[in-house]
Amino acid sequence: VPSHDRSSDKIEEQILKITRSENELRKLSLIATKSKSGVIITDSYGRIEWVNDAFTKITGYLLQEVIGRKPKDFLQGKETTDDKRAELSAALAKKEDIEIVLVNRDKAGNPYHNQLEIVSVFDEAGKHINFIAIQKDITDEVNFRQEILQMNSRFELISNFSQIGIWEWIPGKERLTWNNVLYQINGLELGQISRSDLFEAWKNQIHPDDLERVLEEIETLKNSSNVYIKQEYRLIRFNDHSVRYIQALVIAERNEAGTISRLIGSVQDV
Repeated sequence: VPSHDRSSDKIEEQILKITRSENELRKLSLIATKSKSGVIITDSYGRIEWVNDAFTKITGYLLQEVIGRKPKDFLQGKETTDDKRAELSAALAKKEDIEIVLVNRDKAGNPYHNQLEIVSVFDEAGKHINFIAIQKDITDEVNFRQEILQMNSRFELISNFSQIGIWEWIPGKERLTWNNVLYQINGLELGQISRSDLFEAWKNQIHPDDLERVLEEIETLKNSSNVYIKQEYRLIRFNDHSVRYIQALVIAERNEAGTISRLIGSVQDV
């Protein structure tokens, strides 16, 4: 093969590689630019080279305000714990990828929960050249989870004072979840019976004359479009075998197809 033909093939191969690289770069640039997550590209020392518009929207900082700066110097505030700082610093020093949640502060000084993923970039020779960080403001998600926890705590407090037992059953799992009051009503200690055995234990405690009716009412609810049923039955407590009169409410939650996604109920010893 003549040498000029080999040279021509190599040139075409290089042009093809460059074209592919440019196409990939355009795709990545488009993704980074249009992403709703904040994107930060830094040099190997952690100094910012580029950020996208989503970063500006989250933090309030423009690209020209942050070029050459390290994110930790202006984003981390007093809410960022020493443990989190140390964990992040150690990963960056070792040029390791990391996923972490920090409490940062935006330009106006408002704290926000930052879900951060950092990836190290190396060249073909294995030399570290960049960090790429993807950040997402998950403040709303965190606040929602905290509100749910607080609400559950309030419900548990109300339940304890009013002595109302609460239970939940999810199809497929075939096991019950009881609150503390319901264990007390049934004369059981928490953990005395495994969750997978609670349903059988509960059936064994229902007065024999009431058992068939109670189970039939629940099956009717499951196989109908009804939202709830009220029940009254006698319960024989596990610890002292005393007979207790129970008022219960069973509520069926259904998905769009009308299939039950879970049953929840309240129980009161009257």
